[in-house]
Amino acid sequence: FDNDPSAEAYMAVTDEGDSLKIYPAKQGDEFVGVAVESNTKKGFGGEIKVIVGFDQAGKLLNYSVLQHAETPGLGAKMQDWFRMDKNKQSVLGRSIPDGGLKVTKDDKENGVDAITAATISSRAFLDAINRAYRAYAGADGVTGATDNTAE
Repeated sequence: FDNDPSAEAYMAVTDEGDSLKIYPAKQGDEFVGVAVESNTKKGFGGEIKVIVGFDQAGKLLNYSVLQHAETPGLGAKMQDWFRMDKNKQSVLGRSIPDGGLKVTKDDKENGVDAITAATISSRAFLDAINRAYRAYAGADGVTGATDNTAE
């Protein structure tokens, strides 16, 4: 296990015991954040794979859906839906709260607006985002969690 931010890429383990790949991002020699590959098997159509970018403080900068089998016109909208600056749709620029991001139906105060008629897909997408964050936070101590390297 290598959690050195200067490394090319490393594996981090989520609290569920899954290994996710983390790619450190640098600007010149300065560490500025990471991209994390993540997935969930909870989608309406099965597995959803994403890559998520976080800054040093753990704020979500960007994401891309790498693979999904969600319903066209419904859950398949996730690539664009969660970037729209409309109501509480966008996840961009958000810090991940304790307990992770949730749809508004599950967290009225801080939730993210689900894709219309695709709550299962929306929950699965946010689960993949939350898993990415937990892997990153656990690997580098973003949230104050300890990593597993000892000096």
